[in-house]
Amino acid sequence: MSKSAINSAKLSKGESEKRGTVFVVFAMDTEGPVTDKKNKNLLGSWGKVDFAMGKLFDRKFRNQYKDSFGGAFKISWFFLNWTGFKTNPVKRDFGYHKIQDHYIKKWGDKIRQYGDGIYWHYHHPSKNGVGNEWNIDWFSNNEYFNILNRMVIDRKYFPSVFRAGGTIENNDSSLWLEQWIPFDYSSRASKNINWQKKEADGRLLKEVCDWTEAPRKWGFYNPSSKNYQKEGCLKRKIFRCLDFNSSVHSIQDSEIGEAFLEAEKGKDVVLAFFDHDFRDIAKNIAFLFFPKLKKIASMHPKIKFKYENAKNAATSIINENKKEKINFKVKILNLKLIISSNSEIFGSQPYLAIKFGENNYKHYSLDVIGKNIWQHALEYPKKKIIFGIAANNNLGENKVLLYKYENSRINPR
Repeated sequence: MSKSAINSAKLSKGESEKRGTVFVVFAMDTEGPVTDKKNKNLLGSWGKVDFAMGKLFDRKFRNQYKDSFGGAFKISWFFLNWTGFKTNPVKRDFGYHKIQDHYIKKWGDKIRQYGDGIYWHYHHPSKNGVGNEWNIDWFSNNEYFNILNRMVIDRKYFPSVFRAGGTIENNDSSLWLEQWIPFDYSSRASKNINWQKKEADGRLLKEVCDWTEAPRKWGFYNPSSKNYQKEGCLKRKIFRCLDFNSSVHSIQDSEIGEAFLEAEKGKDVVLAFFDHDFRDIAKNIAFLFFPKLKKIASMHPKIKFKYENAKNAATSIINENKKEKINFKVKILNLKLIISSNSEIFGSQPYLAIKFGENNYKHYSLDVIGKNIWQHALEYPKKKIIFGIAANNNLGENKVLLYKYENSRINPR
């Protein structure tokens, strides 16, 4: 008897064939307006950005093409801070929290209502400080600490999902992320990417960011400690996320089809793509992506697809048991800040941010003194400061606590 006949016989006896689900993630690199004389299609003011994004928040647009479960389209908002730069040649909206605060004030209710996600997008400032050039030397400055410190203390927020600006990642940034952030949607691995495209600074795309050796598959891989593009033993999960419609790549029918073919094999997969908020992209999604998705989904009628935000999509496909929610206990003992956790956290230690005075933020490493117990020596017993303590677990569930420290005592803030 042939294999197909045997399989048919099994199914006829009531055994069900396992099929996966395709989780569709749309990542928005949320950077605000940009003015570029070479590209007049870019949105150069908040008024233009708001008008374009308003189309994406419209209920009719969200429900134009529902998923297999009757769910509306979702967007994962990766917010950027334009900080650490010296010049601003394309008139970005510079300043900490500026982009995220604008969106939360204007669209926060709808972001929550639709089940969208709020995550972190980071452009590493160039050594020359030009506000439209990116840096591949992770240790040339530490603006990432300046941003995270303020996220934790000013907004009581700590990211569980990350996207590298320009998708620029290397071993140094990979190992840094491994300390705190479990999910990374930065991989641009595709045979269809034009890696020879010249960037604004004259370098080839491949010289700025390189994913040519990364797995060309939908879903995730655990990177190697020696090569972020290779599979290895690190805990962080890097997801493939391709350009929706850019000068180097547009999402292909074949690429969408690959996700459904993987699901046919019984595997849950994440189909992720990205664009920017300084482009008016509602028509492209409505008249390019939705029809592509509808066409390919119809070719795989037994496979269900689901719109999801980046974190929930990640946790839906990883094979890990539910973790306890993180609960910290914090105390002062012999001029030492002692932090303990009831459960395992992602990374080796919580993130500790401290604010001195009005505008002096610093990050400090912690010493491990026991299982899920850490300490920080207080060298400033008479100062009034704010502690921010944050961590994720392996499923991206996090905890952020703020404490006010004064006269050698701490109180929740």
